[in-house]
Amino acid sequence: SAPGQSAPFSPPLPGRPVPRQSSTSRLPAIPVSLQHKDELSMEWNTGSAYTQDWEPFDKGTTLGKRGSERGTIIADMENINGARITVEKDTDNAPYAITFGIYGLMLHTHFKYKPEEVELYLDWVRSTMHKVFVLYEQDEGSRTDEWYHEHDRLVHELTID
Repeated sequence: SAPGQSAPFSPPLPGRPVPRQSSTSRLPAIPVSLQHKDELSMEWNTGSAYTQDWEPFDKGTTLGKRGSERGTIIADMENINGARITVEKDTDNAPYAITFGIYGLMLHTHFKYKPEEVELYLDWVRSTMHKVFVLYEQDEGSRTDEWYHEHDRLVHELTID
């Protein structure tokens, strides 16, 4: 990528996301801070089922760089099951942009106006992504119409503004 630009999302993988081994053991909670008067106090890894598989994307080297929404990247995390969430501040469209995707499945950007809205939205996104990853634990040969309906419903929820 160009100087000052963040690394793009990893190329989509064919089919469903493939879990990969974490390059680090379980990380301590990583607070996300805006370092200004308004603060994002949420922690990426709180030890709960839907937060424990997140680690800094590219070892945190994207923080402070310009993101895809032309804001400053203030948080950039990757899930070891194949997902990424990037938070930018001071974008062209809104004070905050949250770009997230599940590799090989979907990519979406959502805009927020207050830090507390960002915190709540990030918590919901991670929880919903976790539900998708739990679905992928079921063997492909045993997936029913109900499985596909739930999968499609969750992906639709993630991409609705």
